Amino acid sequence: MTSQKILTGVLLAFFGFTLWTVCDALIKVVKDYPPYQLSWIAVAASVALQISFSRQLGGIQETLAKPHQKLQILRGALYIVPGFLNFIVFAKLPLSVAYAIIFMAPFITKILAIFILGEKIKAMSWILTFIGFLGVLIVLRPGIIPIDWPVIFAFIGTFCFALGNVLTQKIGEENQTFLSYNIYTDVPFVFLLAIPAFLTFVPMPPVDLLITASIGILGFIGMIAVSRAFATTPTQYIAPIHYTQMVWGVIWGMLFFAEYPDGWIITGSVMIITAGLILVLRTKTALTTTRPD
Repeated sequence: MTSQKILTGVLLAFFGFTLWTVCDALIKVVKDYPPYQLSWIAVAASVALQISFSRQLGGIQETLAKPHQKLQILRGALYIVPGFLNFIVFAKLPLSVAYAIIFMAPFITKILAIFILGEKIKAMSWILTFIGFLGVLIVLRPGIIPIDWPVIFAFIGTFCFALGNVLTQKIGEENQTFLSYNIYTDVPFVFLLAIPAFLTFVPMPPVDLLITASIGILGFIGMIAVSRAFATTPTQYIAPIHYTQMVWGVIWGMLFFAEYPDGWIITGSVMIITAGLILVLRTKTALTTTRPD
């Protein structure tokens, strides 16, 4: 592979991951609206975009004809959980804290892969997993900072996301289209949350409606960019770019929300990023590129 192709893949990944952080920041902008309403509008906008470009994304019929449909549906159901909970997590928690928890996903994925994929985990991977978890504890400081529902929701969403990651690996890249990554989550999501969204609906000015729809649209565009990057470039060049999200989270938090990380958050985040990067670079298993929110 030429250096030009590698650079193209890295830039695509950077673009996609950055878009995802923009979506997370936008959730905080419209956080005063009910989460059912926000998530439904965002996902409905994403579904509209997916249907509009379904042929370019692999085709609906082709996607539904792929093997392992039960696993695809199960993975889609799992991704609905963080897809909704993230609208609470990012609305209530500082971006840096939310990312610290969410970036436990690679470590949890490795552990779940032992039981589901039969992978052998070496001692170094266990050490890195422990360091990553210790980093999260340093950020949260249990007993000093109260562990409230947004923190619990972040852990629940991260676990479901990690389990979905493992199912993505079990399904196999060759058995999926670009449309496969989101359609099994977003279409059921729109139907399931339609009634709660209607019952809790609060009138929105056009600008807030546009911002909310943009969360779904930008999130899906980011997914396409990251998926393309992983599909065309070796994982060891792309996966580490994922951790730029934590950096962007700190930047957006300081610039727009007066969220200034203290020494504990910085120390814990550095531990998580360092352990995660080493873990990613040591593994030959491709990380998933799905975006649940």
